[in-house]
Parts: sequence; structure tokens; C-alpha cells
Amino acid sequence: MQLYTGMRTNSCEKIRDVTCTRVRPIEISHMGIVLDGKPLIAGDAPAHLGAPDAEQYDGDFARADGFGNFGEMLDFFDRQYGLPFEGQLIEWSLSLPLHNLA
Repeated sequence: MQLYTGMRTNSCEKIRDVTCTRVRPIEISHMGIVLDGKPLIAGDAPAHLGAPDAEQYDGDFARADGFGNFGEMLDFFDRQYGLPFEGQLIEWSLSLPLHNLA
């Protein structure tokens, strides 16, 4: 896959090539996130569990995707696509080494 920034603008620029590792269905609504048919738990992982597990908690999932919390993610998807949102989570890994990034 190829990742770009500034799509549909004059400043569109390719970031890098990556390899698709997995595609899973995702649903985002006011009720929470359902990832690959499994509802995520509302909120964040309890501190005693150690590192957050973005596969279990909607707050951790939202932060792993660059949002401050699940509420911010929900607002974005509501404005951008409308809720409920049904789509695909595309997971990827780098396929080329990082070079010349300033």
C-alpha cells in the first residue's frame, strides 16, 4: 500500500510504502466500538493491567489511532461519515526502511 498526506490538495505527498497485514470489520457508534464482531469495553484499561490493550478498550483504541479519547474519535466519525460508521480497519507494517525523513 502507499500512504499519502494532503490527499485531494495541491500539497499531496507520498509518505511511504507499507505492507497490509490484516483487514477487519469495524463499527463505531454512540454505543462504542465493535471490532471484528467483538465489542470493546468502554473507557481505558485499568492501571493495574499495565500497558493499554487497544484491542479491549475503546479509549485505548482511540488514542492508538491518534485521538485524545473515544469522545473525540466519535465526534470526528460523526462529522466526517455519520454514525453509525461501518467500515474496515486496515492494519499495516513498514515495508521499506526509513530514509531521508526530516
